[in-house]
Amino acid sequence: MLKRICLCLLLTASASAWVEHWNGTDWAPQAVPALDALRLSAVQAITPTDVWAMGSATAADGRLFLHWDGHSWRRVQSPKFGGVSVLLSSLSAVASDDVWAVGRKAKGAEGTQAIAEHWDGTRWSVVPTPRTHSFIWTQYENVSAVSAN
Repeated sequence: MLKRICLCLLLTASASAWVEHWNGTDWAPQAVPALDALRLSAVQAITPTDVWAMGSATAADGRLFLHWDGHSWRRVQSPKFGGVSVLLSSLSAVASDDVWAVGRKAKGAEGTQAIAEHWDGTRWSVVPTPRTHSFIWTQYENVSAVSAN
């Protein structure tokens, strides 16, 4: 049973991320998928068998989502941004079908635009965010989701 999770960064010549699990007595490393992860920055546990971790990777657009099912971690695909750099800054989970991530995406010389993504139990999707025309650089720093009940 997963009781606590610690996300860490191992600084080596080829930086990689790892997860450690508290079993009630000791910390023990857990295997994560082989990835080009630079860092894991957020974790949200819904249940001991439904845990999300978020971070950044060097490939594609920079986003990384991992899911724990009680037995192993797996990488979960998210929407593509066509090579545009994306940096997520916060993660919040209410239920297995209600997980949110926020941050920013690069717009080249035009600055950045705040983004929000939602997991509906099946897939991640981009949720439209308000346009802030008076600012060139926009970003969501934090998200906190609450139950509808």
